[in-house]
Amino acid sequence: MTKQSQEFNEQRILSHGNQNESLEETIERIKQRIIQTGDKSHVTVARQLELLNELAAFPLGQFLLQNRGFNCY
Repeated sequence: MTKQSQEFNEQRILSHGNQNESLEETIERIKQRIIQTGDKSHVTVARQLELLNELAAFPLGQFLLQNRGFNCY
């Protein structure tokens, strides 16, 4: 990949941009957002926090949290 195409991809790929926060900071940010948003009609805060902890426990889950998912590019 050329430098130009890499820069282009970094600008376009929203889910895989440069992250300046640690995994712990990412988890805390997500945790606070879940708490502030509150229960949803289909899932409680407690269940969302359980899922967050489960994702944080293994490398693929950590990747998903820090990169906000897959972009499949």
